[in-house]
Amino acid sequence: MDRFTSMLVFVQAVELGSFSAVAEEQQMSPQMVGKHVRHLEQRLGAKLLNKSTRQQSLTQLGQQYYQRCKTVLAELKAAEDEASRFLNAPRGLIKIASSITVGYILTPVIAKFMHDYHEIDIELVLTNRSVDLINEGFDAVIRLGEIENSRLIARKLISYKNIPCASPLYLQQHGIPNHPLDLNNHQCLHSHLSESKKNVAFSWQ
Repeated sequence: MDRFTSMLVFVQAVELGSFSAVAEEQQMSPQMVGKHVRHLEQRLGAKLLNKSTRQQSLTQLGQQYYQRCKTVLAELKAAEDEASRFLNAPRGLIKIASSITVGYILTPVIAKFMHDYHEIDIELVLTNRSVDLINEGFDAVIRLGEIENSRLIARKLISYKNIPCASPLYLQQHGIPNHPLDLNNHQCLHSHLSESKKNVAFSWQ
């Protein structure tokens, strides 16, 4: 007989007060419940329960053994729960591609995600070029604007706006543009990336 099952049956017999109650709980016959208890008594060489047709009570050894069994069973359950959490926890590598502008916004989000899920590694590739999810092994791509490939599944994350900015002193000296084309005659900051510098990769572990 399995010793841990016998210990569980014994503990339940003490707490439920009868073999029939344990039999119903464990879906076994009352005779099998009695066999489990006698199996423990034979191993120990002493009685654990004083049992009559109407009532049962623990012997002095039975009281001590009952407390020990409860501790062992609780530790066993805790070990199994911990193993289950470990096996069911998300783990592995997530490879994400993002445009360079949006990528820097993602870093605090990724940091929080990594704090919550320690078993996951994230590789973030910042690139403005079009990527092939399957051939390049990406799990997700984050982009601005409308999706071009209708075969892909897209989900809107947030609304994003580009806002032209200038200092009050600059506007006082050069005037306020009234149309986007007016920016051609203003001193603006532009982003120019050569083809060799369009990829930036980050990896979190």
